[in-house]
Amino acid sequence: PEIRALGWTTVPDDFNARFSAQARQYKYFIVQQCRPSSGSAEPAAASLNIERMREAAQHFLGEHDFRNFCKADVTAVKTFRRRVMSFSIDPVGVADSESGCQVFALNLRGTAFLWHQVRCMAAVLLMVGRGQEDPGIVHTLLDIVATPCKPQFTMAAEEPLLLYACDFQDLHFRRTERAVEAYQEVLYAALSRNLVASALVSSMLTRTYSDSKTPVIGEVAGVSRSHVLLSKRPCEPSVEERARRLGLPWPHDAQVGDAAIAE
Repeated sequence: PEIRALGWTTVPDDFNARFSAQARQYKYFIVQQCRPSSGSAEPAAASLNIERMREAAQHFLGEHDFRNFCKADVTAVKTFRRRVMSFSIDPVGVADSESGCQVFALNLRGTAFLWHQVRCMAAVLLMVGRGQEDPGIVHTLLDIVATPCKPQFTMAAEEPLLLYACDFQDLHFRRTERAVEAYQEVLYAALSRNLVASALVSSMLTRTYSDSKTPVIGEVAGVSRSHVLLSKRPCEPSVEERARRLGLPWPHDAQVGDAAIAE
């Protein structure tokens, strides 16, 4: 099952599992590829520049207006200001030496997050990692005076996103060793299945580099799609315009950390 209860605790009558959380921690997993050059066993340049992504991620730290890094919903959100307490990009213990792939995790912790905020943040960081955007684009998008409307871009995929932890004040969960061990067995089984699947794909990929290739006369190379800078793209309606269309006042009176729409 996708949901399991591993422990319990007593809570106040006004407790809300969503709005009583003081902080949330997300992980978003990405893959760094180092593909061999054509006709050579030497690794090519890495597919993502992790250091540039780390530089860009530092702009997220602190309290900012994240309207350009979410799916704006002016009917449910009173303020787009959120506080990111920490952000790091770290390698995890999953790698494949044959294919040159290394998994990294975007680790971020904040008081609350807006709808699709993490996936939008990840999408922009991946553009930076691929060399399509400068690390300073994060600062530019956080400046709602310079960038009052969100440029149109596709958010990162949902599958790599994990809500890793929530912090609650003065809550101490009771967990039985048996319940935890039973769930660990489920996770080990899932991990084993996915590691075997990864090994199968890696072996097939490695074989494609060892097979001989016959050049084809007149072969046409694939057409690459050029990247349009975020600063040059059409923009979505501003938050103020969205509210005006719905006949809602904006801004609402609110404090940072008001009811957030989670990922």
